[in-house]
This record gives sequence, structure tokens and C-alpha cells, in this order.
Amino acid sequence: MAASMQNSGIDAMLLAEGDVALGVDFVRGLQKDYALPYVASNLDCGVGFPSRDLTLERDGMRIGVLGVVNDRGSYSGCTATDPQAALRDGVARLRSQNVDVVVLLDALTEDASEGLLKAVPGVDLVVGGTMQPLDSPSPVPGGGLQLGPGARGRDVGVLTFTLTDGARAWREDGTLGRLAEQRDRFGEKVVEAKSQVQTANGQSARDIAQRRADYYQKQEDEVATKLAQATAVSERAHTAHNKLVTLDTAVADDPVVLAMVDAAKTRVGALAVVAAVGSPVLGPYVGSGACSTCHSAQTTQWQGTAHARAWASLIEKKRQFDQECFSCHVTGAVAAEGAVLGPKAPGEVGALVNVGCESCHGPGNEHVLNPTIPMTIPVEGTCATCHTASQDEGRFDFPAYLVKISHSSTAAP
Repeated sequence: MAASMQNSGIDAMLLAEGDVALGVDFVRGLQKDYALPYVASNLDCGVGFPSRDLTLERDGMRIGVLGVVNDRGSYSGCTATDPQAALRDGVARLRSQNVDVVVLLDALTEDASEGLLKAVPGVDLVVGGTMQPLDSPSPVPGGGLQLGPGARGRDVGVLTFTLTDGARAWREDGTLGRLAEQRDRFGEKVVEAKSQVQTANGQSARDIAQRRADYYQKQEDEVATKLAQATAVSERAHTAHNKLVTLDTAVADDPVVLAMVDAAKTRVGALAVVAAVGSPVLGPYVGSGACSTCHSAQTTQWQGTAHARAWASLIEKKRQFDQECFSCHVTGAVAAEGAVLGPKAPGEVGALVNVGCESCHGPGNEHVLNPTIPMTIPVEGTCATCHTASQDEGRFDFPAYLVKISHSSTAAP
């Protein structure tokens, strides 16, 4: 198994939040067994793990690899520091070693990544692990390119590039034409959605159409900005060509890797059962079971909704330890009051499985101790933390969705 990983062609991989969800000792064991080339410039898990940077040599070129994670994330057994300071030090360190290309593996949000690259120049290629798939690289501040293979391994990006002597900036073959095409396509969507606003039958339909119009207008504006950045790149630039390969049924599974994945999912399933039983309820949350004592009718109604089966839907797909998925399928794992007050990793979920009472009404500890303290009435923003525009192109309709989960007609006993 170790030999198969060493020969897999993987030269560097970012150690991010989901990797340490089961604790640093667990991931250290994997790293040792399979020689995993982990890198994270602003994460310290002790005794030099993971690497702050890696240097690769390919076809006479020296490629330096850095990695940054969100310093506000949860990393059991590790300490995360400021990504900006770590990236600045890392770029300077690699450039002093005369690398030809600096690659950044990035687990930040798109906005945070853009701000980081504005503050720290010198990165050539950025591979974003949390963003949407990008068919063509996107220009970033400093002249580099952002690569977006998308999350969860659904696509593999294949990038080929040519270095030009004396060049500082990067551009992709056909970038200008593709960005112009994307801008025009989003513009057409805006016109279509605005037309639907005018012809919609009823206020709810108009609101949905307006949200679609706003969503596509934002997309059009963002692409127009990227087009302007790409147009400003001088003719003397490094060139790149990118291709995304979707790993659908047309791409056959490698039997050895498939067996490894199936075995890993089986182990994850067993670990999930252990984690979900007997674990403490975290922070100010009490779990839906505590609510049922006084609110039996509401509990019965909730049990008939998809919210009550949210955790089971992850287990069915063996994704309950997926750091990118779990928070919207449990209670208290989505940021509230500026911070995550409940479980910060899948292994901490315990009794807070499913989208329970406190997902909508807020932490219940104070209310349980003193029932005269009222619970929060959910508003549209409460739902929008998980029902995001990027998931459904802005189709989320609060009144229509609320009807499906509302138990306002069931009075408390």
C-alpha cells in the first residue's frame, strides 16, 4: 500500500481541516504508512509536520509548493498561524532558492484567497481547494493564475505551461475569448431573469426571479473584472493551458484505488458510529432530545422532515467525515455570532446529529434552564447559511421552503 502511494504521482498535498478531523495522531499514521507528501505553511502539528514547503524538479525546472489553511479552522493537535505571514515568508524562502515557479495550495474562501494574493505578491499558480470548478484559469492579483478543480475530487485539472524568459505575469491560451464568452453568457442570464421578474405571476415568483437576476449580475461583474485583469497582462507572459477532466462514469475506476477507497469508507463508517454515540453535547447546545420533553408535537412534526434525516443522508453516501459536508447536516457547526459554537469537526458531532431544533432557533441551554427565556425565531438569513446561491443559482425561496418545515400550527403542550 505504501509503495502504491509513493508511485501514485502525487508530489504534494495540502494538510487541511478535514484531514485532521480524526486527530493529528491518526493522520500522522497515514502519512507514515503511505509516505503522504503533506504541506501546510501556516500549520504546525509538531516535530516538523507538515512540511512548510516542498521543492520539486521536473524537466529542468524547480517548482516550489506552499500551502495555506484558514487559521480560524479546527485542527485537533495542531496550531494554525496567520496565512499572510506564512505565505510571505514562504515565497521569500522559495525565491531565495531560485525556484522557477511558486505554486500555492489554498484552502481559503475565494474572497480570503483574493485578499491574501493582493497582500503577498510572488505566487504564480494557485490551486484552490474550496472553489467552484474553473474550466479556464482565472487571473489573480500579482499576475498569476487561479486554478479551480472544484471540491470532493469530482474533477481533475491538467495544466501544461511554458515559461518565457523575463516574464512576470501569466496568461492562459484563449483566456480573453473564454472570459468574454462567460461575461456575455452571464449577461444573457441577467436579461432573461429580469424579463421573468416582469412577467412573473405572483410576488413569490417575482422574488425568485429577482434573486436569480442578482446572482447572475454578480457573476457577470466578477467575470468582467477578471477580463479586465487578463487584458492588462503584457504580451511578454508565461503561457498555460488548462483542461478539467470530470471523473464521471465515462472514466473507469482503477481497481486498486477503488479497493482502497471502499476500505477507507468502511473504516470511516465504523468510526462514525463510535463518534455519534456517547459523545458530549458541545457548547451552549443541548440537542433536540432535550426539546422533546416540552415540545412533543413540534418534535413529531420535525421528525417527518428531511432535516431530521440530514445525518443519515451523509452516512448513506459514507461522507459523514467530509469536512466540507458535515456542518450543514448537523446542529451548531455553522458559524453563529461570528464563531462556531458547537462541533468544529465531524468527530465532535455526538448528540447534535441532524438539522435539529437549535439549527433554526439557536442554542437552547439557557432556555432549558429558564423556559421564560425565549428562543430565536428563524429568519431567511438563518437558512441561507447552508441554502446558498452557489448551490441552487439563487432559487432558494424562504416562504416556500419554510412551509415544508414549519410547525407553527402545533402549539406547545
